[in-house]
Amino acid sequence: MFASCYQVTFRILLLLVSCLLLTVPGQAETLADLYSADVDGSLPRERQIEQALDQVLVKLSGRPAVVQLPEVAVMKDNAPLLIRTVETEGTRTQISFEPQSVSRLMQSLGLPLLPEPRPEVLVWLAQEGSDAVVFVEPGTEPYQMLAEGAMQRGLPLQVPLLDLEDQLALSTDQLASGAQEVIQHAASRYQPDAVLVGIRRGEQVAWTLRYHGQRYDERSGTDRQALQQLIGRVADRVFGLEQQAGSGQTQQTNQADQASQASRAEQTTPTDPAASMTYVPQPVEVGPFQPDGQLLLIEGVNNTADYLAVTAALRQLNGVETVVSAGQQAGALRLIVRVAPQTRLDAVLRQEPRLMAEGSQRYRWTGQ
Repeated sequence: MFASCYQVTFRILLLLVSCLLLTVPGQAETLADLYSADVDGSLPRERQIEQALDQVLVKLSGRPAVVQLPEVAVMKDNAPLLIRTVETEGTRTQISFEPQSVSRLMQSLGLPLLPEPRPEVLVWLAQEGSDAVVFVEPGTEPYQMLAEGAMQRGLPLQVPLLDLEDQLALSTDQLASGAQEVIQHAASRYQPDAVLVGIRRGEQVAWTLRYHGQRYDERSGTDRQALQQLIGRVADRVFGLEQQAGSGQTQQTNQADQASQASRAEQTTPTDPAASMTYVPQPVEVGPFQPDGQLLLIEGVNNTADYLAVTAALRQLNGVETVVSAGQQAGALRLIVRVAPQTRLDAVLRQEPRLMAEGSQRYRWTGQ
């Protein structure tokens, strides 16, 4: 009797848990690891690594044009040291990089790095026909195309469940008419930072993005390129970036834009959770990348742990002002080290017992 009651109770609990799982609001679509990229496995390994690093840098900075900065050459020189895993399946290869190593090197080079958490965008999409307006189901091709574009920019994208709760909260007619209060109320269960509404009419989609109390209207086609370009413009908005039309080059924020951003920031109350997620980009000077300092060759650097240990040790030495990686080859790391004026580099390096001198500006790392 007791066992029978126990089984009934267990089944009731299991049913309750199942119901709870079914009623949990939809989560943001899983954003692939920002430090991983999928590339063509038939390419030479060196080219695979370069392409993967380009993708990762775009996701981390939010800027497609970041790969054109001369400092990125230093990142590529050191790419083999930054790799965490390489996995090949079929014709595709996934390359993952060490997050700490990549972010530290980006910061040391002055490359832009978006803060986390990032703003999340909820997408409502409907199609207007001759008879009625209907929701576009999540998981269908338009959502997949948008997700691909968002993935390329490192933008978290949410999709509605379109379950009974969604359909009771928001009708397709209300969505198509732009009933803002109703749309925002229906979106509140997902707690997004921005809401993007698209209404497809034939081969065109009219889009409305609402973010921080501002409204932005867009139009796009329905093909993959058009939808990915659209989501790219959305990423520019929510990340606080601007792009020159058609060029893909990131503009430096001018004084008028800065004043406008400051004005909007003043109007945003401290309790607004999205306010802390706004990314205000700092201009990055683009020019010849020739860091000051003396070139060192350090052997015995065989992995990421060695690289981090060496650079961290050098930066902590009295008299060292900057340490910049200038490439890696066959277990040897090239570094450009700048020391304080009137200071000898070899005298500074004697402070670190794990560095053994082997020649003029040539050393061996003996341990972490």
